[in-house]
Amino acid sequence: MHLHLRPVAAEVGRVRALVGTALITWGCPAGTVDDGRLLVSELVGNAVKYAPCAAITLDLMQVGDRLLIEVTDGSVAQPVVHRADPHQEQGRGMFLVQAIASAWGARRDRHGRKTTWCTLAVGER
Repeated sequence: MHLHLRPVAAEVGRVRALVGTALITWGCPAGTVDDGRLLVSELVGNAVKYAPCAAITLDLMQVGDRLLIEVTDGSVAQPVVHRADPHQEQGRGMFLVQAIASAWGARRDRHGRKTTWCTLAVGER
């Protein structure tokens, strides 16, 4: 699955639904579908927040027994894992990604665009 997204908050819900449908169609277990939707929501949400004027792309593919999720944006900010204060309403996105994903990271292409990626074992959890 390859999607071009607008850098607006409404895209997070739309892409979450599209990814859920794709993962169900691919035969993924319910737990994988739920985790995949959450991971996509967090990565796309960060892209919208930190690159509000840049195009965003989402790539989702199954590679063997893993899902690979890649979100590319134009932000200069590298993703950082924070332990948010219990009273804060935001700031847990990459903490959740780190907790749920099998692996995650970020890289830059030659044009300076950042791709944040994560993998998720199909059938895990």
